[in-house]
Amino acid sequence: MKSLKQFIAIIVFAIISSSAFSQLSINPHLGYRLNFGEYSNNINLGFNGEYMLNNEKNVLYLGVDYYLPSSTDGTIVAYSMQDGTQESLPAAYKTNFFSISFGGKRYFAGDAEDDFAFYMRAGLGLNYGSTKAEPESYDQNLFAVSEESLEKIKLSSMSINLGLGYEKEFDFGYVFAEGNLNLNATSVNDVEVAWSLPAAFIIQAGVRFPIYF
Repeated sequence: MKSLKQFIAIIVFAIISSSAFSQLSINPHLGYRLNFGEYSNNINLGFNGEYMLNNEKNVLYLGVDYYLPSSTDGTIVAYSMQDGTQESLPAAYKTNFFSISFGGKRYFAGDAEDDFAFYMRAGLGLNYGSTKAEPESYDQNLFAVSEESLEKIKLSSMSINLGLGYEKEFDFGYVFAEGNLNLNATSVNDVEVAWSLPAAFIIQAGVRFPIYF
């Protein structure tokens, strides 16, 4: 947590110390998250706010993404109505989450003002969501499932984001496409506090609308 606060402080200091010729951009985008684990893939919708520093090569960003619900196969604990023995019933865990991301973007071919450019990006993501077990149909005369196992559980995690992208200028703005590698950076101790979000490759595209001041 200390390192996270230091990282945010560096971003704030860089923004304050940058010149008056810096540029703000708003970037709505649509993406598809290819999960490497057992989660089903997700569609994500989001936008970034970007702040270009005075050399036009370095950019700071802050973004929000919402991921449509995914499903993971699992089990829940049930008890036999006849003898009270413990059983496992198949269930689907429905998980939805959103992510707040922040970090930096560096143009290595062209810059934020060129007709076309290539860039790399790196940052952190803070992920918040919830999951709820939905058991497959079962005979309620034979099994009893506790209400606790069917309650919604709040989740949180941290991720490391690395990506490469390309953008092209048009009259209305800069169209971009990028690929991002998303790695979980949270150790799971308590499922109500943190969860192991699977590593994923995220493909997304959108438009960067510059705002000059």
